[in-house]
Amino acid sequence: MGKWKEGELVILYHKSGKSFLFPLEKGKILNTHLGSVSHEEIMRKEEGEEVITTQGIPLRIFRPTLWDFIFEMKRLSGIIYPKDAGYILLWGDIFPGAVVIEGGIGSGAMLLVLSRTVGEKGRLISYDEREDMIEVAKENLLRFYGKIPPHVELKKGNIYEGFEEEDGEVDRIILDVPEPWRVLPHAERVLRGGGILITYLPTILQVAQFHSEAEKFSFTSPETVEVLVRPWHIKGHSVRPQHRMIAHTGFLTKIRKCLP
Repeated sequence: MGKWKEGELVILYHKSGKSFLFPLEKGKILNTHLGSVSHEEIMRKEEGEEVITTQGIPLRIFRPTLWDFIFEMKRLSGIIYPKDAGYILLWGDIFPGAVVIEGGIGSGAMLLVLSRTVGEKGRLISYDEREDMIEVAKENLLRFYGKIPPHVELKKGNIYEGFEEEDGEVDRIILDVPEPWRVLPHAERVLRGGGILITYLPTILQVAQFHSEAEKFSFTSPETVEVLVRPWHIKGHSVRPQHRMIAHTGFLTKIRKCLP
């Protein structure tokens, strides 16, 4: 059956930009407004080839990227979008083998990004106080990886009350919680010297309060950025920005742990 395995995720692209992401199952049929196609026919194809629907419409076959999956995955909450997640990875210097704490799992978008970046030699500890969020994150991990990666720990807990990790054990902390300033004394304890903390906040008033509170602890002065992405329409002689852009989603703020 080609190089595809049953249960593997596939994404079909139409030239219009429409796409369909789903797991492959023998005996199943994908039914769309562009026509139908059997899963087994897809499984006989190579990645990058076309499959033709019952309406004679070609769809291109690919394995989904993490970017594709994040936009299609199950959600119970808003997520940190890829434009911000990518900036966090580089600005926060998230590296393979790093020990990272994530505060606020949500539906697991940033969890997926971080888990793949730190890799099996790293360690990702993700906290949330809501059991339903943890369960959805587990579902999304299982759907993307086919398992819960052994280097990922999902913990139910209130990070405003503290972390379970040892002093100086952690390289990076990523926070997506409403009041991250309440985490500062705990972050100061568990971060190693030079360790980085990044917050994701939707409003500038929250950012201002975080700046004010961070100055009371052993951290560098906070830096804040906002990431904007503007797609372009390019077709023949028509070259212009698209009418819609991904503008404000949240503010990112970074601090680093200082030693005496």
